Amino acid sequence: MNNISFQNQIDEIIKENFPHLKQLKNLLQPTLIFNLGEKIETENTKLNELNFLGKISFSEIKEIWEEKIPNGDLLFYLKKSIDHYPITKNDYKVIFHKNANTESSRIVEFNIDISKSYTIPSYQENIILDSNINEQYREEIEEIITETNSQINNYEYDFAHQIFGNPQAIQGTVKFHWALNYLGFPLKSDYSEFELNKIKQEEENLILLLQLNLSDPKIEFEVFGDSVLYFGIHKTDFVNENFENIILEVQNT
Repeated sequence: MNNISFQNQIDEIIKENFPHLKQLKNLLQPTLIFNLGEKIETENTKLNELNFLGKISFSEIKEIWEEKIPNGDLLFYLKKSIDHYPITKNDYKVIFHKNANTESSRIVEFNIDISKSYTIPSYQENIILDSNINEQYREEIEEIITETNSQINNYEYDFAHQIFGNPQAIQGTVKFHWALNYLGFPLKSDYSEFELNKIKQEEENLILLLQLNLSDPKIEFEVFGDSVLYFGIHKTDFVNENFENIILEVQNT
């Protein structure tokens, strides 16, 4: 893992172009973006009908991440063939290993270039709607961050791979769908005022663990085509190191 820090560069760009940053600074969240380098292992690990998708090693992230995070590894698994939406808990699995072990080392791995950056909420997130932020400002900052990330991390797909930060939604919002899933509400066209209030209440309690863009040609995973996967977790579960209730949202164009 190489830490190519360009957070200061983005700081300067934002300050230079946005004297009204005070209006927006509370919406910016730090994130870790990464791109995949050379494959360094080729042995595949399977878990029943699930295939290995990726791993987060918190011990490595701690070198550059200031906030408190657990020790150990998170292993992500996904079904090779899924022909329905929404995704169910049977379609994926996330396993937390407090200590590194043989299972977590016998997997396909890549060298990873990882950088600290910023994210801003997507345009349909409630935090944006409630703040009355000028949408032009939000879009301009989003474009600057995306362009800077792309140039320095040298990726050619639209959304970066991310750990933590605001999910970058393809379809306007990710947290709404996480909250639906967390609350056990069905996907439908209309919701009552009570349901909407409950959804809104939980949205900001859900955080991004991993955003993975399947349009990256180095990801040899054909499920969902050029979709983006968003793995989310409730803040309380994250603090308590309970990874049994992780939620997966999948979006595409």
